[in-house]
Amino acid sequence: MSLEEIINLTNKLLIWLLICIIYITCSGTATPVSASELENSPSEHESLPYAEALNTLGVLRGNEKGLELHRAPTRSEVLVMIIRLLGKEQEALESTYSHPFIDTKWDEPYVSYGYNHSIVKGISDNSFGGSKQASLREYCTMLLRVLGYNESNGDFTFQNSVKFASIVLGEELTGKEKFDRGKMAEIACFALSTRKKDSANTLGKILVEQGVFTQQQLNDAQRCWEQREKYESTTVLIYAVGSDLESKQERLTNDLNEILLAAPNDNCHVLLQTGGTIKYHNDWMTNKKAERFRVTGKGLRRIDYNTTTKASDPQTLTDFIKWGVKEAPSQRYILVLWDHGYGIKGGFGADELNENKTMPVSDISAAIANAGVFFDIIAFDACLMGTVETAYALRHHTKYLIASEEATPV
Repeated sequence: MSLEEIINLTNKLLIWLLICIIYITCSGTATPVSASELENSPSEHESLPYAEALNTLGVLRGNEKGLELHRAPTRSEVLVMIIRLLGKEQEALESTYSHPFIDTKWDEPYVSYGYNHSIVKGISDNSFGGSKQASLREYCTMLLRVLGYNESNGDFTFQNSVKFASIVLGEELTGKEKFDRGKMAEIACFALSTRKKDSANTLGKILVEQGVFTQQQLNDAQRCWEQREKYESTTVLIYAVGSDLESKQERLTNDLNEILLAAPNDNCHVLLQTGGTIKYHNDWMTNKKAERFRVTGKGLRRIDYNTTTKASDPQTLTDFIKWGVKEAPSQRYILVLWDHGYGIKGGFGADELNENKTMPVSDISAAIANAGVFFDIIAFDACLMGTVETAYALRHHTKYLIASEEATPV
């Protein structure tokens, strides 16, 4: 992936992913929550975008009190939402399955369906406990079953369901946070983006294939929950180890020209650190030196340089990140690591000025941790860095990782 593609991807993400400057109102075929209902659901609630997304899909519905995101859901409410999520509400309402519970009321058809499709169990042999407050553990257990996991197969236990769900969903759930309707909606959105057990498809994709909702409806909902914050500024930090890709192939210079064509605006700051190469093929950079630049409308403006800095030293990366945040403070930060990539074993970069030494992924993780900056995106413009091990090593430092599993094209 070229640096122009990275910048263009960033600009697209600014519009329709989590990093939009202007919040895009969700659309969908379901009846939207009215203004008065949203008023009753505090806008500062961090789960509101997730709830709005599910509302557009007809999964989470409000009442005269609104979405009630701060209220703890009952076991019946949790079950109803999951059945709606699966597109099975009408089938449940028309079902005549039997069950052993004697305490069902309005929730009778939902409990009947959920019990016979192994989504729920009772709190005792003959009691479902639908009016009781649901726990995060109970909710995670239901969702794990929907995703194809089963206690009887030894996939998880009720006691460790929250911890196991954190692994499956890729989102940390401690079990200590308050479980309310907002959190219920948030976790349901995570489930839509999660692959079912032994499947290459996410739950959302499977539901689209089943006709529960269209791909466009799912895209609109996903856009809604991913754009949960309004960002007015972005800083892209490009750590470029030139190596022989620049000295022999002019690759860095070519990519820089592409960045200039992308024309970052005043809300998108692009800062660059060079190093690790013998020779540059442009008039901005000094051979055998590490320098720092800001991308301007017409070219690069040198801000700082250091003749002794080693590009393969993780402290250099730490210093660059700290400097970049101070130089161009923003609401969101993106880190691009540019050079050779050798996978989890070989690491990143090939410092021509330091015997082609690379930076191990563990050092990259430590460098970012020492800088104390959380990135919305970390992108490797390098080969072979798209591994589970790389993602795991950087899991605490970014929301999204962009990396190639194979050799990147010229």
